[in-house]
Amino acid sequence: MEQLDELYIMSDYYGETFYVSEDRVELEDKISKDFYSDPCDHPSDHAENYKVWAYTLKENKTRYEYLYRRFKPTYLSKAHIRGKTGASGEVLASFTISEH
Repeated sequence: MEQLDELYIMSDYYGETFYVSEDRVELEDKISKDFYSDPCDHPSDHAENYKVWAYTLKENKTRYEYLYRRFKPTYLSKAHIRGKTGASGEVLASFTISEH
C-alpha cells in the first residue's frame, strides 16, 4: 500500500458532500467552479462554506514544528497527523485594452 505524503479532505458547509484529494489545487478548483456557477457570495464568504482537513506525515511535525504545531495524531494512520485548515477567497482584478 502506497503511503501518501499529504492528503486533503474537504466537506461542504453541511457535511453532506466530501471530497478527498492528494492535490490541494484540485480542491481549490472545485471551490472556484462552485463560486463561478452561482457567484452570489463574496469570495471570502463562499470559502467559509467549506471545511478542509490536511493529513501529513508525522515526521513533518518534528521537521517543521511551527508549521504543524496544531496538528494531532489521527486514527486513520499511525504515520500521519491531521490538522484543520481552511479555504480563503480573494477578489482578482482583470483588465483588458481595447481599440476605440
